[in-house]
Amino acid sequence: AWPTRRIAIAMNGNFANNKEQRDFMRSLGKAPTSLSDMETLAESFGHFLSLAHELLAGPGKSMDQISSDLDLVHVMRRVNRQLKGAYAIEGIVGNGDSFFCRDPFGIRPLFYAKTEEFVIAASEPSAIATTFSTLGLVNDDIQELPPGHIFIVKADGRIQLEQFSDRVESRPCMFEPVYFNRPNNRGTYDTRKRLGADLAIKVHHLLGDLSDTVISYVPNTSLSAALGLYEELLSIQARQQAKEILNLKESGELDAQRLEKILMTRPRFEQTLTKDHKIRTFISQKKDRHQLVATAYDSIEDSARLYYGKRVLEVEDSVVKGTTLERNVIRTLARAGAREIVVVSSCPQIRYPCPYGIEMSTLREFIAFRAAIALVYQRGYEGRLEEIKLATHEQQEKIDADPEFVPLNLVDQIYDLFTYDEISQKIGDLVTPRDMDWEGSVRVIYPDVTEHRRSHNRGMELDTACLDGTYPEKGGLRVLNRALWNYFCDRDERAY
Repeated sequence: AWPTRRIAIAMNGNFANNKEQRDFMRSLGKAPTSLSDMETLAESFGHFLSLAHELLAGPGKSMDQISSDLDLVHVMRRVNRQLKGAYAIEGIVGNGDSFFCRDPFGIRPLFYAKTEEFVIAASEPSAIATTFSTLGLVNDDIQELPPGHIFIVKADGRIQLEQFSDRVESRPCMFEPVYFNRPNNRGTYDTRKRLGADLAIKVHHLLGDLSDTVISYVPNTSLSAALGLYEELLSIQARQQAKEILNLKESGELDAQRLEKILMTRPRFEQTLTKDHKIRTFISQKKDRHQLVATAYDSIEDSARLYYGKRVLEVEDSVVKGTTLERNVIRTLARAGAREIVVVSSCPQIRYPCPYGIEMSTLREFIAFRAAIALVYQRGYEGRLEEIKLATHEQQEKIDADPEFVPLNLVDQIYDLFTYDEISQKIGDLVTPRDMDWEGSVRVIYPDVTEHRRSHNRGMELDTACLDGTYPEKGGLRVLNRALWNYFCDRDERAY
C-alpha cells in the first residue's frame, strides 16, 4: 500500500454530528461498527487522504514526488467540512508527514513548542514545559495553536502553519480552567481564585454574619476558588470592622476587650474532607459512578471538632450531576456534626448537554434539570411540559429528515418557568438527606453566567454552551433536541 494513504491519528474531542458521519461513511460503502467518534474521524480522514493521493498519483510520478506534494491543509479543509464539533487532533501519515490541528472555535485546547531540534504539541502547556525543561525549553517558548489552524511537519523537514477553516472564532471551553486544567498551567490559578473572590459579595449578602462559619473546599481543584472567596470575605469583613471600630472610638466606647473581640471575629478556613484516591466521579463510567461516590470522601476527625454545631461553607468548582454531593459530601459533613451546609459553586448551573468533549449528554443526569422538572410537577405545570414534548417531537422528525435543519432551544422553555435562584434552592432541597437523623439544612449558591464570564476576563470569547445553551455551531442545538427527546422517551442514551 502507498504510504501516503495510511494514517495514525489521536484526538481529544467529540463530534456533534456523529449520526451524519456514519451516514456519510455508509454512502462511501463503508460499514461503521460503533458509535465512536474516533472511528468516524479515522475513516473520514483516511477517505480524504486517499482522494488527495489519487489526485497526485499518475504515470511516472514517484513516491517521493507524491509524498512531497501531499497537501495536508487541503485534506483537513475537506475533513473539517464533514466533521462538526470540538477537537484537538494529532496524527502522522505513512510517508512521515506529521501534523496537529484545532477546531475552528478553539473549544478544545492545544499548545505547541518549536525548536531547531523538535516540535511538540499537547493539550496543556504545563505538560510540555515539565517534559522538556531539561532541554532548555521555557514557558515563553510555548504557544497556543490558533483556532482552525493546522501545524504540519513534512517528512523532509519543511514546516507549515496554516488556517484550514473559512470561519474561525475563539470560544475555548470554560470548563478547562474551572476543572480540567492542571493548576500549574499559566493563568489557571489566578482564574480559579478570581472565580471564588467574585462570589464573596453574593455570599456575604445571602449569609450575613460568618463568625460561626468554617470555609472549606471539595474537591482539591476547588482550593484556589476557596482561597479567593475566603480572602475576599476577610476584606469585606475588615472594612466593616474598621467602620465599627471608628464608631466606637468616636462614641468613647472603644476599649481593649471590645477591640480584641472585633478583630478575632472571623470565619475559619479548614480542610474538612479527604479523598484517598484521585477519582473524578462525574466523568467516570455510569456503571461505576454510584459505587465510587459512596466512598469518595471521608471527614477529617481533627477538623470535624472545629465545625461541630457550626455552619460549613464548602466551595466546589462545579456541581454538575450532584451525585457526589448528594450521596457522600453532604452526608459525611452532616454525620461529622455540621448544623448547616452551604455549597458554593464557582461555576454556574450546568444545564445543557455538551457535545464537545465532555461526557455530558443526558439531561436527567444534570441536577439543575432534575430540579427544574421537580418544580414543574410541584407547581402543576405538567400541561406546559406536554406542549414542549410535542414541539420536541416535531423538531426531532425534522432533524432526522434534514441534516441542515436548525431547531429551537426548547430546554430553555423549561428553565424559563422559574428564576435562577428558585432552581438553586430546589437543588439544595434535592441533595438534602432525608433518610438520616439530621436536623440541619443545605443551601447551594451559584454565580450566574454573566458573573462567570466576568471572572474569566474573556468577554464573549468563551464556550458556555453547557451553561446557557448558546452553542457555537448548529450541531449543538440538534444534540440538545435529541437529548430532550430522549428524556421524554425515557431513553438513557447519548444524544450524539
